[in-house]
Amino acid sequence: MYRVLGACYLAIGLTGCILQVQPPLPPFTNSESETLLSVASGNSPQNNNTKKVSFSEPSPTEKILTGKTSREMFLDPLCYVLMPALFCTAVGGMYMSATYKSFGEEHLKSDVFFASVGSAGAIFNGGCRVLWGMLADRIGVFEALMVNATIFPILFFIYNFAVAYEWSTMLIVCLMFRVYGGNYALYPTATAKLYGPLYAGSNYGNIFTLYGALTAVIMYVLGTSSIEYLSINYLILGCNLCGTGLVFVLRRVYKKRVEAEKREDWDGKNQTY
Repeated sequence: MYRVLGACYLAIGLTGCILQVQPPLPPFTNSESETLLSVASGNSPQNNNTKKVSFSEPSPTEKILTGKTSREMFLDPLCYVLMPALFCTAVGGMYMSATYKSFGEEHLKSDVFFASVGSAGAIFNGGCRVLWGMLADRIGVFEALMVNATIFPILFFIYNFAVAYEWSTMLIVCLMFRVYGGNYALYPTATAKLYGPLYAGSNYGNIFTLYGALTAVIMYVLGTSSIEYLSINYLILGCNLCGTGLVFVLRRVYKKRVEAEKREDWDGKNQTY
């Protein structure tokens, strides 16, 4: 069984490697193509209807090829809001996925039931990411993050009292997995929004490394402590609420930056050569 499972993971991993291709660049417009051809032939482009050229409006090709490096990202104060926001909003889901069986065993004793809960939760965890991505496309990634960071603490609070019955345990754990999985669809997009798509992979990788390291340390400390699960749950809930506040700050600052860039673009339209 484990060999078959390992072969499945290998096939999935290889498929993912094959699908990791560079996205196509947007096509040049007719005016861009004519300009490139004229410059390549050594002639200056002639156009009787010469338009003012704005220094502040990059072409679609330039827009997709911009971005800050990881070093530049770490020099941005907003990076130190984004990193703890990811940790605080996602640590609750990681903790729940590791301890829901141990916490629920105080009331429910069926190992088969908890295995079923874990299997169903994994489906919700993976399947929900497409839905969160669709929501981000519709209302904006930071608005979707705000929705995610608001719903999860509510579910986590209900989780403390829902493990007394099988149906409520199944329902609340699946809902929490559904919300928790959205972090891994939204934060890469948020990183690309803040620091550009060119270095989004390495930038998000650095942010996620901090989250992974801190989560591992906290899980080890809590696992070796003698604190009861209910007390730890409320501690994690407080961390989730901090994440909600950080996402609110993140969304607010991002909106202010966008508004400032729009004002700069408006002023830049008066610059011509």
